[in-house]
Amino acid sequence: MKRAAYKRLLSILVALALVCGILPGLASPAEAVAYTGCLSQHDSRWGSYNVNGGTISATGCGVVSLVNAIGYLSGEQMDVIETALWARRVGGFNPNGAEGTYRTVLYHKVEAQYGAQYGIKVDCDTSGEGYWEGAYSTRLKNHLLKGGVAVGHVYNHFICIVGYDAATNKFHIYDCSASSKRGTNYNNGDVWFTEAAFSQGYMDLDWFCLLSSTRAQETWIERAAFDVMVYRDRNPDLAGMTDSELKTHWKNNGIKEGRPSSTILDLGFYLNNNSDLKAAFGSDYQKAYNHFITSGYKEYRKSSALFDGQYYVDHYPDVAANCKDEYLKHYVDHGMAEGRRASLTYDPNYYWFIRPDVAQTWPGDYAMAAKHYAGHGVNAAIEAYDHSHPVISNVTVSNVTSSGYTVSCTVTDDWGISQVAFPTWTEKNGQDDLAADFMNTQTGVQSGNTYTFTVRASQHNGETGTYFTHIYAVDKGGNQTKVELSTAVEDAPKSISVTKTASYKIASAVLSNVPEKTTVRTLLNNLESGDLRVVSKAGKTLSSSDTVGTGAKISLYSNGKLVDTVTVLVLGDIDGSGGVDGTDYLNIKSAMLKTASLDTMQTKAADVDGNGVIDATDYMRIKAHFLGSYTLGS
Repeated sequence: MKRAAYKRLLSILVALALVCGILPGLASPAEAVAYTGCLSQHDSRWGSYNVNGGTISATGCGVVSLVNAIGYLSGEQMDVIETALWARRVGGFNPNGAEGTYRTVLYHKVEAQYGAQYGIKVDCDTSGEGYWEGAYSTRLKNHLLKGGVAVGHVYNHFICIVGYDAATNKFHIYDCSASSKRGTNYNNGDVWFTEAAFSQGYMDLDWFCLLSSTRAQETWIERAAFDVMVYRDRNPDLAGMTDSELKTHWKNNGIKEGRPSSTILDLGFYLNNNSDLKAAFGSDYQKAYNHFITSGYKEYRKSSALFDGQYYVDHYPDVAANCKDEYLKHYVDHGMAEGRRASLTYDPNYYWFIRPDVAQTWPGDYAMAAKHYAGHGVNAAIEAYDHSHPVISNVTVSNVTSSGYTVSCTVTDDWGISQVAFPTWTEKNGQDDLAADFMNTQTGVQSGNTYTFTVRASQHNGETGTYFTHIYAVDKGGNQTKVELSTAVEDAPKSISVTKTASYKIASAVLSNVPEKTTVRTLLNNLESGDLRVVSKAGKTLSSSDTVGTGAKISLYSNGKLVDTVTVLVLGDIDGSGGVDGTDYLNIKSAMLKTASLDTMQTKAADVDGNGVIDATDYMRIKAHFLGSYTLGS
């Protein structure tokens, strides 16, 4: 017998064995297993299983999405392989090649096969190609809002739709083959999509089949109160139980015993941190549980080390504004996966910082990190929040002039700094000159652990006297340290003066000995002054990189008032360009020939030999300087 024929025969025999019960180990119904959320078709437990020449991993999205839908509704996990084999037998699944699930063949048969076992009913339009209404469908939204789910088809792929949030117009998706092209490649395929995103590209919904539960359903708060991973990890004496056994134990025994059960509920913590409940219920955990699921969660109470309702609504204005009455549901459905902090004692980012092994195991998955802390971190008494404050040291104040001063400091922290601000105001008129958003606008410049901030009098009404600067350092955990400084800013000088090291000279309101091609920045660095402003001969305000030429004026202001002015003289620069060039050579030639006249500053610039008249010597020296054979002023 050829190998291919043998394999086909073996597949037929196995299928018959499953149907007829010939192989007891395979045919007997599998033990009920609790559904734990968003199964993947690539899971090693079934992904490589061969069904008629193809694998579930390759084309099993329709089958696994069905398993996800029924699991979400019933709380029980179907056997993926058995479901795939059934789908194949009824002609609804051909994994060979790229065909996969035949939707109009398979889904309307699900209720007859599995309805009684899992307590579900199915609504599929079999008259054509099923429902083709898309993500905007009112039928789909209303169905999800009533607690139903759907199997949907997007581009070349089946998904499971388990929820809809009318407040945000978002759909809750389980993608059994998480993919970047669909935007589902995070949180194990358990993601939320806006209606717009769920209507385009690879996530354009073009078909859906509705599934509902016929059983009395757990409320969302009852489902959120129990997490099988947390329950097993937090209660090591139960570690050997299956998922379904753990859920049964919780309902029959765990509640009465006050066992911690999820990220949001620890009954012992609930009583110990709500004194009125402790006084009313004592150690009756059943009453505490009943209180929590009926009214306690609505009262913004602390219910676990990870969750404090009042903290959550106080720290997130969008939650307080849009879903304050359903804040806990927001955290369960959105906030936990988004890494939002919901208590003082658990910071998800800090937990990753102190437990890099958790960050590496579930990169970017805040929900799994929260479950790990609730199951392991709490038992180990790990402080999952940063309560050490940043350290501010080496504080210095320098460059104090009438224009302001510079503050610098070193800031360190064990986790990391998020913000350093330098709010500043003057003694005069209180804090009328304090920036409104100083924590974001007065942050200075960072270089490693050093932060530098320049206080400018011009930004404080030009006031002098005592200035107050506070340094605020905030770390990634929100801890803050403050240092207070006061600095005296004296009035500006009454006249412009030259620094001791500069070669410039000031006489009769003229600043001379200024080399050609001197920039405003260089010029001001050689002047002892306060609020100085430089304009060109033509009246243009010059920037720090502009060149200063003959005729430019330097003005000194004090408290906004003009107190002194000097005019710049650059020897040989007759046209005021700041350099000596051919134009200056032509200007002095015209002056000598009496074909043009020069003003006072131009005449001073042209008289390079300093004899008081413009003559041939001046002409020849400017020409030689221009040609490079002589240097003016030498």
